Amino acid sequence: MMKPGKVREGRAALIRRGPAPKAAVAFSFAAALLFGIAEAGRGPSLRSSNAVHQASGPLSPRRLREQSEVSPAEREHLSGDDASGVVLGEEQGADPLIELAVVGFEKCGTSFLMDHMLSIDEVYMGGKTEHCLSTNGLKNNFIDRYTEHLGEVTSEGFQVKRGLKCPRDLQDKYGISNYEQYFPNIKLVISTRHPVLWFQSFYNYRLSQVEKNTGEVWHPPVKDLIGQCVEGSPYMQGEDGHTQNEKRSVCTDGANFHHYLSRLGKTSMDTEEEMSLLKHEMSIHSLPDAKIFLMEIGQFSLENETLASTFEDDLGTFLDLNGHVQPLKHHRSRAKRPIADATKDIALDICDEKHDLVRSILVKAGRDAFVWIRDFFLRSPDVVVSSREHFLELIKMWQYDPCDSEDERLRKLLLEEEF
Repeated sequence: MMKPGKVREGRAALIRRGPAPKAAVAFSFAAALLFGIAEAGRGPSLRSSNAVHQASGPLSPRRLREQSEVSPAEREHLSGDDASGVVLGEEQGADPLIELAVVGFEKCGTSFLMDHMLSIDEVYMGGKTEHCLSTNGLKNNFIDRYTEHLGEVTSEGFQVKRGLKCPRDLQDKYGISNYEQYFPNIKLVISTRHPVLWFQSFYNYRLSQVEKNTGEVWHPPVKDLIGQCVEGSPYMQGEDGHTQNEKRSVCTDGANFHHYLSRLGKTSMDTEEEMSLLKHEMSIHSLPDAKIFLMEIGQFSLENETLASTFEDDLGTFLDLNGHVQPLKHHRSRAKRPIADATKDIALDICDEKHDLVRSILVKAGRDAFVWIRDFFLRSPDVVVSSREHFLELIKMWQYDPCDSEDERLRKLLLEEEF
């Protein structure tokens, strides 16, 4: 018999807790970091082999009595409130600690998706903050936080699904490998947008983050952001997973969404045509049981009620939700900040002719991403989109420079830049 539980903060529905699975008390996430982090970051790159080991399925935990062997560099990487506690996965068949993740990309509406998830009684997102597998899981008491919600059901009797948001997990060295090894059945929700619009939005977002103590404003020349974010590494946070780079993850390489998506191993990568679009050095992984809901930020629009309703239904179906889901709301990103007086005159206008080179690089990234997604990624039965034709229309615009285009939709997006 189920016992009444606490009402979750910010939610109207009463949550009750059912019997927790016998083996599901904590989970093996820490083991992914403590034991697998060295190998996890060394998955096969596109230059070597595309063969990868098969993931083993959800694991349940046991607490080790003795300290395992962890290198000093790894321990520094894992420093947090409970870095000394080691958890190792053991039995098969336990409920996974998390079942869904909003993983990409920054300034592509992930905060909007998070807000939407928080309004769904059948979904627990670990609170209102981000939880990134490789960078701050232990620091945010990741295991304990989610273990508390194992076996939870809504007042209507529906199982509560556990998820997280981290728009950097696809671009980080260790994120995908941790999904591969410890959450192989994960459902990933991935949002994208036109690379030119993404770059301008991301730059101005960083610009608006004036240092509180010094009043210092991040304002590098745009031409200095061409290429990698961290010199010598294809990963946004560098080889160690937490490099504090001067570019603050704003760089033209970050617009190669298809490169990061390819790391999920959902395409064959056995043709010259495909490989010509995937010239990168990042590791490729195998998640044969993972499912992906891919979207473009334009699908958040409520102008077409039919498309908006279909999107809501398709997302609910993908997440296997049973109860009523609140409709999407018109949203202006909560992360968008008024431009401060100190930065108002230096905000990036990506259409300025002095940025022509940067735009040409971003448009090429968009063109390659459009072709790869259309011709390869969407062929996978594990990748789903809502309103396929509409989705393809949206990403088709990535081939064109919005500053030169006569397409009214592109010009409108450039002027409004709502997300």
